[in-house]
Amino acid sequence: MAAPAWCGRCCRPRWGCSTALTLAVIGTTTDDNNLTLSGTVEAGATVYIYDNGSATEMAVVEADQVTGAWVYQTGVLTDGPYSFRVMASDQAGNESALSDPFDLTVDTTTPAAPVLLAVKNGTTALTSGTSNQANSVELSGTATAGMTVVIYNGALELDKVTADTTDGTWKYTAAGLSDGSTYTWSAKAENSAGTLSAASNAFTLTIDRTAPLISTTTDLTSNSS
Repeated sequence: MAAPAWCGRCCRPRWGCSTALTLAVIGTTTDDNNLTLSGTVEAGATVYIYDNGSATEMAVVEADQVTGAWVYQTGVLTDGPYSFRVMASDQAGNESALSDPFDLTVDTTTPAAPVLLAVKNGTTALTSGTSNQANSVELSGTATAGMTVVIYNGALELDKVTADTTDGTWKYTAAGLSDGSTYTWSAKAENSAGTLSAASNAFTLTIDRTAPLISTTTDLTSNSS
Protein backbone atom coordinates (compact mmCIF):
# COMPACT_ATOMS: atom_id res chain seq x y z
CA MET A 1 0.00 0.00 0.00
CA ALA A 2 1.54 3.30 -1.07
CA ALA A 3 1.41 6.44 1.05
CA PRO A 4 -1.21 9.00 -0.06
CA ALA A 5 1.23 11.90 -0.20
CA TRP A 6 3.10 10.12 -2.99
CA CYS A 7 0.27 8.59 -5.04
CA GLY A 8 -2.63 10.98 -4.49
CA ARG A 9 -4.93 8.33 -3.00
CA CYS A 10 -5.61 10.07 0.31
CA CYS A 11 -9.31 9.62 1.06
CA ARG A 12 -11.24 11.59 3.68
CA PRO A 13 -8.65 12.01 6.43
CA ARG A 14 -11.28 11.83 9.20
CA TRP A 15 -8.76 11.10 11.89
CA GLY A 16 -5.05 11.66 12.31
CA CYS A 17 -2.12 9.39 13.01
CA SER A 18 0.21 10.13 15.87
CA THR A 19 3.58 8.54 16.48
CA ALA A 20 6.01 8.59 19.36
CA LEU A 21 9.39 7.03 20.00
CA THR A 22 10.15 5.78 23.47
CA LEU A 23 13.16 7.30 25.26
CA ALA A 24 13.92 9.68 22.39
CA VAL A 25 13.31 13.26 21.32
CA ILE A 26 12.61 14.21 17.72
CA GLY A 27 15.74 15.35 15.90
CA THR A 28 18.19 13.91 18.42
CA THR A 29 20.75 11.11 18.34
CA THR A 30 20.40 7.87 20.28
CA ASP A 31 22.71 4.94 20.98
CA ASP A 32 19.68 2.61 21.12
CA ASN A 33 19.50 0.71 17.83
CA ASN A 34 16.38 -1.33 18.66
CA LEU A 35 13.61 1.24 18.84
CA THR A 36 9.97 1.12 19.89
CA LEU A 37 7.57 3.22 17.80
CA SER A 38 4.10 3.75 19.23
CA GLY A 39 1.05 5.91 18.70
CA THR A 40 -2.73 6.05 18.47
CA VAL A 41 -5.23 5.93 15.59
CA GLU A 42 -8.86 4.91 15.14
CA ALA A 43 -9.59 1.68 17.01
CA GLY A 44 -8.95 -1.38 14.86
CA ALA A 45 -7.25 0.51 12.04
CA THR A 46 -4.29 -0.82 10.10
CA VAL A 47 -1.10 1.25 10.56
CA TYR A 48 1.54 1.49 7.82
CA ILE A 49 5.03 2.56 8.92
CA TYR A 50 7.49 4.22 6.52
CA ASP A 51 11.09 5.35 6.81
CA ASN A 52 13.27 7.90 5.01
CA GLY A 53 10.78 8.71 2.26
CA SER A 54 10.36 5.18 0.98
CA ALA A 55 7.08 4.52 -0.84
CA THR A 56 7.11 0.98 0.52
CA GLU A 57 6.15 0.46 4.13
CA MET A 58 8.76 -1.02 6.46
CA ALA A 59 6.03 -2.59 8.60
CA VAL A 60 2.27 -2.97 8.97
CA VAL A 61 0.65 -3.32 12.40
CA GLU A 62 -2.92 -3.45 13.68
CA ALA A 63 -4.17 -0.88 16.19
CA ASP A 64 -5.93 -2.08 19.33
CA GLN A 65 -9.61 -2.79 18.71
CA VAL A 66 -10.64 -0.72 21.74
CA THR A 67 -8.02 1.95 22.41
CA GLY A 68 -6.50 2.42 18.94
CA ALA A 69 -3.01 2.13 20.44
CA TRP A 70 -0.31 0.56 18.28
CA VAL A 71 3.30 -0.48 18.89
CA TYR A 72 6.11 -1.51 16.57
CA GLN A 73 9.59 -2.77 17.48
CA THR A 74 12.10 -1.97 14.75
CA GLY A 75 14.62 -4.70 15.49
CA VAL A 76 18.32 -3.88 15.25
CA LEU A 77 18.96 -0.83 13.05
CA THR A 78 22.23 0.16 11.40
CA ASP A 79 23.81 3.46 12.42
CA GLY A 80 22.52 6.45 10.49
CA PRO A 81 19.60 8.89 10.12
CA TYR A 82 15.95 7.80 10.20
CA SER A 83 12.71 9.62 9.46
CA PHE A 84 9.68 7.61 10.53
CA ARG A 85 6.14 8.42 9.33
CA VAL A 86 2.89 6.50 9.58
CA MET A 87 -0.52 6.43 7.92
CA ALA A 88 -3.58 4.35 8.68
CA SER A 89 -6.53 2.73 6.95
CA ASP A 90 -9.78 1.96 8.79
CA GLN A 91 -12.03 -1.05 8.25
CA ALA A 92 -14.15 0.89 5.75
CA GLY A 93 -11.10 1.59 3.59
CA ASN A 94 -10.66 5.28 4.52
CA GLU A 95 -7.02 6.36 4.56
CA SER A 96 -5.43 8.99 6.77
CA ALA A 97 -2.85 11.52 5.73
CA LEU A 98 0.76 10.81 6.63
CA SER A 99 1.82 11.70 10.16
CA ASP A 100 4.49 14.29 10.78
CA PRO A 101 7.98 12.78 10.50
CA PHE A 102 9.82 11.56 13.58
CA ASP A 103 13.49 12.22 12.81
CA LEU A 104 16.47 10.89 14.72
CA THR A 105 19.91 9.41 14.21
CA VAL A 106 21.16 6.07 15.55
CA ASP A 107 24.81 6.16 16.65
CA THR A 108 26.19 3.18 18.55
CA THR A 109 29.87 4.08 18.15
CA THR A 110 32.15 4.84 21.10
CA PRO A 111 34.21 8.03 20.70
CA ALA A 112 37.98 8.01 20.96
CA ALA A 113 39.39 9.06 24.32
CA PRO A 114 40.70 12.64 24.52
CA VAL A 115 44.25 13.50 25.57
CA LEU A 116 45.10 15.79 28.50
CA LEU A 117 48.27 17.45 27.23
CA ALA A 118 49.07 20.15 29.77
CA VAL A 119 48.11 21.83 33.02
CA LYS A 120 49.40 25.39 33.49
CA ASN A 121 49.50 27.98 36.24
CA GLY A 122 49.58 31.08 34.10
CA THR A 123 52.32 30.41 31.56
CA THR A 124 54.11 27.85 33.74
CA ALA A 125 53.60 24.23 32.80
CA LEU A 126 53.09 22.00 35.84
CA THR A 127 54.12 18.40 36.43
CA SER A 128 51.65 15.75 37.53
CA GLY A 129 52.23 14.52 41.08
CA THR A 130 53.70 17.79 42.36
CA SER A 131 52.50 20.67 44.59
CA ASN A 132 51.73 24.26 43.63
CA GLN A 133 50.29 27.46 45.14
CA ALA A 134 47.87 28.09 42.23
CA ASN A 135 44.36 29.43 42.79
CA SER A 136 43.39 28.26 39.32
CA VAL A 137 44.98 26.26 36.51
CA GLU A 138 44.27 25.75 32.83
CA LEU A 139 43.82 22.23 31.49
CA SER A 140 44.28 21.72 27.76
CA GLY A 141 44.36 18.83 25.34
CA THR A 142 42.99 17.34 22.14
CA ALA A 143 39.94 15.31 21.13
CA THR A 144 38.04 14.47 17.98
CA ALA A 145 37.14 17.76 16.28
CA GLY A 146 33.81 19.16 17.50
CA MET A 147 33.41 16.52 20.21
CA THR A 148 32.08 17.34 23.67
CA VAL A 149 34.78 16.90 26.32
CA VAL A 150 33.68 16.12 29.89
CA ILE A 151 36.10 17.22 32.62
CA TYR A 152 36.42 15.27 35.87
CA ASN A 153 38.11 15.60 39.24
CA GLY A 154 38.35 11.97 40.24
CA ALA A 155 34.83 10.58 39.61
CA LEU A 156 33.19 14.02 39.96
CA GLU A 157 32.06 15.66 36.72
CA LEU A 158 33.13 19.31 36.72
CA ASP A 159 32.04 20.70 33.38
CA LYS A 160 31.78 20.14 29.63
CA VAL A 161 33.66 21.98 26.88
CA THR A 162 33.66 21.58 23.11
CA ALA A 163 36.75 20.61 21.16
CA ASP A 164 37.63 22.95 18.31
CA THR A 165 35.82 21.96 15.14
CA THR A 166 39.04 22.21 13.10
CA ASP A 167 41.94 20.89 15.16
CA GLY A 168 40.17 19.30 18.14
CA THR A 169 41.97 21.36 20.78
CA TRP A 170 40.15 22.12 24.02
CA LYS A 171 40.75 24.11 27.21
CA TYR A 172 39.22 24.22 30.67
CA THR A 173 39.99 26.46 33.65
CA ALA A 174 39.82 24.82 37.05
CA ALA A 175 39.23 27.71 39.46
CA GLY A 176 38.73 28.07 43.21
CA LEU A 177 41.38 25.50 44.11
CA SER A 178 41.52 24.85 47.84
CA ASP A 179 44.68 24.91 49.93
CA GLY A 180 45.57 21.44 51.13
CA SER A 181 43.47 19.67 48.51
CA THR A 182 44.70 17.19 45.93
CA TYR A 183 43.05 17.20 42.51
CA THR A 184 43.10 14.40 39.94
CA TRP A 185 41.85 15.72 36.63
CA SER A 186 40.93 13.66 33.59
CA ALA A 187 38.60 13.96 30.59
CA LYS A 188 36.23 11.84 28.53
CA ALA A 189 34.74 12.48 25.09
CA GLU A 190 30.96 12.39 24.70
CA ASN A 191 29.25 12.01 21.33
CA SER A 192 25.80 13.32 20.38
CA ALA A 193 24.18 10.06 21.48
CA GLY A 194 25.57 10.57 24.99
CA THR A 195 28.09 7.74 24.74
CA LEU A 196 31.27 8.35 26.76
CA SER A 197 34.77 7.35 25.75
CA ALA A 198 37.38 5.83 27.99
CA ALA A 199 39.11 8.33 30.26
CA SER A 200 42.15 10.31 29.20
CA ASN A 201 45.42 10.20 31.08
CA ALA A 202 45.06 11.67 34.60
CA PHE A 203 46.90 14.69 36.06
CA THR A 204 47.32 15.01 39.83
CA LEU A 205 48.15 18.27 41.64
CA THR A 206 48.23 19.19 45.33
CA ILE A 207 47.56 22.79 46.33
CA ASP A 208 49.87 24.05 49.09
CA ARG A 209 49.86 27.70 50.12
CA THR A 210 50.86 27.13 53.75
CA ALA A 211 54.28 28.41 54.78
CA PRO A 212 56.46 26.04 56.81
CA LEU A 213 56.46 26.59 60.57
CA ILE A 214 59.56 27.87 62.34
CA SER A 215 60.05 27.27 66.08
CA THR A 216 59.70 30.39 68.24
CA THR A 217 62.38 29.22 70.73
CA THR A 218 66.05 28.74 70.07
CA ASP A 219 68.42 26.73 72.21
CA LEU A 220 71.89 28.22 72.63
CA THR A 221 74.79 26.09 73.73
CA SER A 222 77.98 27.67 75.03
CA ASN A 223 81.27 26.13 74.03
CA SER A 224 83.19 27.94 76.76
CA SER A 225 84.51 25.96 79.69
